[in-house]
Amino acid sequence: MDRFVCDKELQLKDSGAVTAPAAGTVDGVDKVIDLGVGPEGSAVDFRGDLVIAAAALNFNDGNESYTITVQCADVADFSTGVANVTGVSLFLDGRYVLPFRNEGRNGRKYRYLRVFAIVAGTTPSIDYSCYVSKSHS
Repeated sequence: MDRFVCDKELQLKDSGAVTAPAAGTVDGVDKVIDLGVGPEGSAVDFRGDLVIAAAALNFNDGNESYTITVQCADVADFSTGVANVTGVSLFLDGRYVLPFRNEGRNGRKYRYLRVFAIVAGTTPSIDYSCYVSKSHS
């Protein structure tokens, strides 16, 4: 049995080709998850797993690269204070699982979460989808 639970509200990217650096989208709209605030008005402590399904990675020219990052920020539009809290470079089609927290340097917690793909090279193209599964540990 799969230990990861996929909830449509926690989906950060639906399948579809990515050929340039981009934030994750669902149904063609940028997807940001609001993790909420605690009783003191600061962001809650969130632990989860980013579950990535990657396919059709193009390495035809030999210089393509693919990195999927979990980004957090204080503002929903990610215009300031963006922190990359974890990331993985992809070299093969398949499933990747990235544990993460919404915590940056010095224990700072961030309220908003998204996924961002960094693709580079002559003809980069990757089809991937991903979602967050809340950690229960």
